[in-house]
Amino acid sequence: MSTMHIATATRSYVRSVERVAAKSPDPAVAERLLTAAVSMRVALEMLPEGSPHQLFELRNRAAAIAAVPRVGSSAHTALLAAHAVFAERAAEWALACGLGTRPAPV
Repeated sequence: MSTMHIATATRSYVRSVERVAAKSPDPAVAERLLTAAVSMRVALEMLPEGSPHQLFELRNRAAAIAAVPRVGSSAHTALLAAHAVFAERAAEWALACGLGTRPAPV
C-alpha cells in the first residue's frame, strides 16, 4: 500500500463523520464532530505524508472522534463502524510501510 491509501481511508472516514454530524439532532455533538473532522483533514495535509507521526496523529484523532457521541446512540454505532474500517486500513498501510514492525529504540 502507499500513502495514497491512508489518505483515501482518512478522507472516507472524515466523510462518514460529516454525514453522522449532519444527522445528529444535538447541535453540540454535531459541532464537535465537524471540528474533529476538520482536525483530521489538517493532520492529513499538514504532517509529512506517510510518516509515523502522521499515522499516530490520524489514529489518535480517529479514536477521539469515536468517543464524541453518547454510547449506544445510532451516531455512536455509525462512527464505530466507520472507525473499524479506518483502523483496519491504517493497520494494513502501516504494516506495508514497515511502521510499527521495528523494535523500539532503547
